[in-house]
Amino acid sequence: DNSLWSMIKGSYDFESLKVDQAEFESLFTDTSKPGDKKKETEKPAASKQKKSVQVIDAKRGMNGGIILARLKIEFSALADMVAEMDSGNFDDTQLKALREFLPTKDERAAIDQYIKQASATEESLNAA
Repeated sequence: DNSLWSMIKGSYDFESLKVDQAEFESLFTDTSKPGDKKKETEKPAASKQKKSVQVIDAKRGMNGGIILARLKIEFSALADMVAEMDSGNFDDTQLKALREFLPTKDERAAIDQYIKQASATEESLNAA
């Protein structure tokens, strides 16, 4: 056996080793109560943080992100181009790829409903 313990076996009298039990326990035991740990990890500001809302599924979002990255244009500039119905320097392939990520009627209705509900909730919180 090539372990450390087998190498020092016999060279030291472990029976005469004196251990300060109180010091050992103070160094290697947890004396806090389980409820205290929950209080320490709990963040009071966490309840005030805004929650993230997922509008489209993750796969579609990733594919849209890839296409937007390939276009190499600022999102604000792209939004302006869409608002103004300006195709800019995009070719037909790029425009078709962008069209795939326009929201469907159902998605648009869900987004509008969420915005309406969120603004109503915000107004009621501000009024209170």
